[in-house]
Order: sequence, then C-alpha cells, then structure tokens
Amino acid sequence: MNNKESIAIIIPALNEEEAIQKLLTEIPPASAQWIIVVDNGSTDRTAQVAEEAGALVVNEPVAGYG
Repeated sequence: MNNKESIAIIIPALNEEEAIQKLLTEIPPASAQWIIVVDNGSTDRTAQVAEEAGALVVNEPVAGYG
C-alpha cells in the first residue's frame, strides 16, 4: 500500500475480548497508519486487549454507535 499515512482502520467492538487480539494481529502493519477500536461499552477486557495489541481505543458509551 503506497499511502498508509492517510489510512485508518476503524473497528467497532462490543465484548470482543476473545476475538479482538486475533483480528488485530492479522492486519498487516503496513496497511494503515492508525488502527482504532471503538469500544461500545464492553463489560469484558476488549479495550485492554486492543490497547495491548497496539490499537488506539476510544469509548462510545451510547449503545449501537460503536
């Protein structure tokens, strides 16, 4: 990909602790400058796991707007 500095991958998530790390490790590092996980009020460790995998995490508390 030639222009990764202008690409962001945005992933909405709700209680995806078990799947989010696998998903994030499958995204080629050169494919985007930012990988953003939008946590939509998870009650598990989705946000922590995403951060540990290198994603930026933002919180969206209003259900359905992840």
